Amino acid sequence: MQAKTQATLELDKILISLTSATLTPLGAEIARKLRPSSCHGTVRAWQAQTTEARDLLAAGDEIPLRGIKDIRSALKRCRIGAALSPDELLSIKDTLRAAGQLQRFFKGKEARAPYMAKLAGGIGDFRRIIAELSRCLTEDGDIVDGASPALSRIRAGQRSCQDRIRNHLESYLRSSHWSRMLQDAIVTMRGGRFVLPVKQENKGDFPGIVHDQSASGATLFIEPASVVALNNQLRELERQEAEEIERILHELTGLVYDQVDEIEQTLAILAELDFITAKGRLSLDMKGTEPQLVSEWRLLIQRARHPLLKGHVVPIDVHLGREFTTLVITGPNTGGKTVTLKTIGLFSLMCQCGLHVPAAHCELPVFNNVFADIGDEQSIEQSLSTFSSHLLNIVGILKEAGEGSLVLLDEIGAGTDPAEGAALAMALLEEFHRRGCLTVATTHYSELKTFAYVRPGMQNASVQFDVRTLRPTFELTIGVPGQSNAFPIARRLRLPEEIIDRAQSFLADDAVKVEDLIRSLTADSRQAAADRQEAERLRREARELRDKYRDKLDALLAEKNELLADARRQALAVIRESKMKADAILGQLRAATSEAEAAALRGEIEREAELIQDLLAEEGPTYEEDDLSEPVDVAVGDRVFVQSVRQEGIVLGPPEEGSVLVQVGSMKLHAKLGDLRAIPASERKGGAAAYGSLVRGKSTTIPPEIHLRGMRAEEALDLADKYLDDALLAGLSQVRIVHGKGAGILREVIHKLLKEHPHVEDFRLGYPNEGGAGVTVATLRRS
Repeated sequence: MQAKTQATLELDKILISLTSATLTPLGAEIARKLRPSSCHGTVRAWQAQTTEARDLLAAGDEIPLRGIKDIRSALKRCRIGAALSPDELLSIKDTLRAAGQLQRFFKGKEARAPYMAKLAGGIGDFRRIIAELSRCLTEDGDIVDGASPALSRIRAGQRSCQDRIRNHLESYLRSSHWSRMLQDAIVTMRGGRFVLPVKQENKGDFPGIVHDQSASGATLFIEPASVVALNNQLRELERQEAEEIERILHELTGLVYDQVDEIEQTLAILAELDFITAKGRLSLDMKGTEPQLVSEWRLLIQRARHPLLKGHVVPIDVHLGREFTTLVITGPNTGGKTVTLKTIGLFSLMCQCGLHVPAAHCELPVFNNVFADIGDEQSIEQSLSTFSSHLLNIVGILKEAGEGSLVLLDEIGAGTDPAEGAALAMALLEEFHRRGCLTVATTHYSELKTFAYVRPGMQNASVQFDVRTLRPTFELTIGVPGQSNAFPIARRLRLPEEIIDRAQSFLADDAVKVEDLIRSLTADSRQAAADRQEAERLRREARELRDKYRDKLDALLAEKNELLADARRQALAVIRESKMKADAILGQLRAATSEAEAAALRGEIEREAELIQDLLAEEGPTYEEDDLSEPVDVAVGDRVFVQSVRQEGIVLGPPEEGSVLVQVGSMKLHAKLGDLRAIPASERKGGAAAYGSLVRGKSTTIPPEIHLRGMRAEEALDLADKYLDDALLAGLSQVRIVHGKGAGILREVIHKLLKEHPHVEDFRLGYPNEGGAGVTVATLRRS
């Protein structure tokens, strides 16, 4: 890629933003040196890395990059055997500790960020170095006393010696003889030795060594002769301390030297991770999307926003390379033509740098080269030198451009005679098209509109202008050339109509027809765009409705399956209970002592067997559903097939408001009449016979009364409701419900149930001989 093209398209400004998004000097250095790649595989990998980082950051994961420092110079000094300073060692410790945190962060994230996790997996193990540096250095970079036994002993000696010196000198301060000779009652230091501030006039009376004097000369800093030996001892301890610290620093540097190659490799990994994270951060900042790489020489960009424009930006849609490879853009000055060129070019460069682009959707190839001849100055007068400069750029482009090249030309052919400039522009566009380049050019020449219209592989586009506001709309419309707005603008600005009419008379008829055609095409294009938007809205609503009713259908199917599963569970429970009863009856049968008792027990076994057989029959019909028909009339006792639960049932009550109560196995449900199907005659045992069989089976087991005393209201209601259904099937006309007197709460609950129950004709409290207020007698309906 040409450096000049990168500068023209302002890639450098994007890289400045990228550099600002890094957190380390090492990552910033990579960002500054980033250049577009022409290798498809490299660009694909770079884009995947950016997406990994963007997705992690978008999910709220803060990638830990703080604390990483540029320790390359320290590592170079380490390699040549120099002892590193405490500050250098502290920077190394902080960097290695941050590397460990980064490695731990990416553990378990191999699926979400495979490349970055693999990269972090190459970070070395520096726990020994970190531990030793932490033991020997404070956070301020000082060597701690415990760094070695010798250093600890030396510093203890220093403190003891300093205390002795201070105590001795403070005795001078307390002495009336010596204190009058002192300028101030303090102990201070000069040249690393403890001294006292003595007045100049007392110099001869104060024995000791003069080390310094004040700026005015009024004060001399004298080391008393009595502490010279102690000061010498302290200086010796300081020399020993320096030697021991030097030895410790060499030892710590040796630890770093042992792993210097691994540290340098880790440093490169940290820089790469910081750089990738910065790309993800930049993508979030500009609301970017990953470009989809295509193998064909074509591009498609939807709702693109130039990343360097601030404030409200009108997004553009542009496509190139399928129906046409050359796009000629016309329209007003400052209308967005140049911005469109730069957006296409900058997006291509950003893509090939592995950066996301601010667009709703983007498909781009990996270009072999991108060329741009764009002049930022859009003045009315263009000099010959400007024309020559542009032509010189185009000559350079012609030397290299070919298939796989993107060529961007701003105001092609401008700066010379319009007729000659237009002819030259046509020849250049034709040549770039012949070479297989993807070309986008802007122009003011009307001749190029016709040229692009009639030439295969070329297409017109325009940026629109609103004559009402006298402002460009910055919208790009492909397929329609830009129209001349001179006369509408003149009318808008109240130029006399006779002058406008006279001006129009000077236009050639062909020019007028072309402008009229352009206006017609523009109107048609806008209507087509509006129709597309409306169609898209309708499609979106249709999809939403489809999804809504699909969800409802799924919910109904799930409910149906749950009902079936519940019915089967209840049936199995009844079967298990019946089996237990049968086993108990068999035991009694074996112990029976009379024939009458045995016969009664055999009858019970037969009834339980019939019940189990009925439940097994409920598992599903043995006929095809196509044989079912809607029942015309539904009566109590009819056998019907309930479609929603795919089970047979018996009608328990007459239809009411389009639904009917049906007994399906051991459960009751209200089914809509449309949900019922009549069972084929060949499959019927006869409705009355089936109902009668059920009634006979029930009548032998259902007693004429039920006892609910002492129960909770909810439990009593459930039992009473089921008992009324069973009583109806058993053919009972009257039943007694024993609820007890008490506070009357249970009685009120039962009476409320009886008022609303479909099987109850009437009810009353029991007579005195029936139990009085503790009993309710209910009369059941007969169909």
